[in-house]
Formats: sequence, C-alpha cells, structure tokens
Amino acid sequence: MERRPDDEGNYRVLPDRADPCIWMVAGLLSYRLCDRAYDCEHCPLDAAIRGAGPAPSPAVEAPESRPPWDIRDGLSYHRAYGWVAPGPERTDRWGVDGFTARLLDRVTAVILPATGTRVVRGTVACWAADDGDLVPLRSPLTGIVVRTNRALRADPSLLTLHPYDEGWLLEVERGEGQDESREWIDARERRACAAEQTRRMLRSARGYLHVDQAIGPTAQDGGIPIPDLRRLLGRSRYHRLVGAVLR
Repeated sequence: MERRPDDEGNYRVLPDRADPCIWMVAGLLSYRLCDRAYDCEHCPLDAAIRGAGPAPSPAVEAPESRPPWDIRDGLSYHRAYGWVAPGPERTDRWGVDGFTARLLDRVTAVILPATGTRVVRGTVACWAADDGDLVPLRSPLTGIVVRTNRALRADPSLLTLHPYDEGWLLEVERGEGQDESREWIDARERRACAAEQTRRMLRSARGYLHVDQAIGPTAQDGGIPIPDLRRLLGRSRYHRLVGAVLR
C-alpha cells in the first residue's frame, strides 16, 4: 500500500499500481478505483454520474473481452503513433488509432504534408487542429509521402469518427530494403500501451489538481458535475497532456 498526499495534512491510501477513477481525480468521488482499463464509455458508474445510459454492447460479449479505446484487431500499430497497414510496392498507410481519436474529438482541420515530402519515424508529419490548438501527430513510418487523404480537407472529423477507414492520413513509400515492421505491435499490445498512456495522463492531471485551487465546484459540494478531463483541466493543459502521451 502507498500513502499518497491529497490536500495538505490529508492522505489517501491507494494500493500499489492502482488506477484511480477519473471521477476520483476530478474530486467528485472520495475513493474509487478503475477496474475497466479506463474504458469509460461502457462504465455504468460513469454513465450514472453523467446522467445517461451506458453505451450498448453485445449481450454475448464478456466485458473483459471488449477492446478498450476501439483498438481494431488485425492491424499493426506503433506504440504511440497510430496504426499502419502494408500496401503494394513498398507502400504503407498510416492513420490514428482509437485511443488518439478519443482524445481529439473536436478536430476542425488536419494539416497534411505535400506528396514527395520525406517523413521520418518519430518526427511530426501532420497536425490536427483540435478545439483551436494544433496537436502534432508523429509518423510511425520513414519514407516518401506518395498519397494523402484529400477527404480530410473537406471533412476533418473523419480523422476521429472513422480513423481506420475514411479518416486515414498518409501513404508512404519506404526505401529499398527498408523494413520497420519489427517496431510494430499487435492490437493486444496496443491496448496495454493505451491503458498506460491513460494512467500517465491521469497522474499528470492529479498533479495539476493538487496545485490549482481554481478548479471550481463539483457535484460533491453542490456544484455541477465535471463531465470530462478536457473541461476539468482547460484546453491548454489538456492539449499539453495529449501531446506528451502521443510522443
């Protein structure tokens, strides 16, 4: 067990490696641990606090088998930069995954590189304008851009509404003999990475909450419930956290 400081002079006792519920971080609950890998969309407690019914799920599907964050099976993934799908003649297609799509739900524009541009794995290749801020998207691939998704210009929301289909980003041609597939992981590993990225965001959010006394009221003291981490932290802080976990 670990004693973690809350307000000055008070302590919360949390088990080692525990995942605090996002509503505990927000101050709405005094003590609650997450046992769903932060799959808030299908959490009945989250639905009750928001005043809405939980998202439906197939009755035959056990909760533990449901993929959190909508990480699609059958694709390859970088640990943080999205999915990749091999194509013909040394080309690979890249797009954001369900974890990134959940974080960037207010995209109004996507800035893509010109065809012929060289991108390098781990460096910024695209930008998403989310809620007025530019969020960098780093490439999981190295090579020459041979095609971009023009549909994103007309409808940027495709990036997060249909990240695996109409919302893909780039197609990149890799060099002769170049193979980066050894850096890719499967959907199961990506889900584990997404859970760890979520824990990192919440740990950072807790730090902000402990030092900032201007958060405002919550339902616990008669105020309005805080519905999400973006509103809890404010736009700038939220996007700093997003940028940090997508590196």
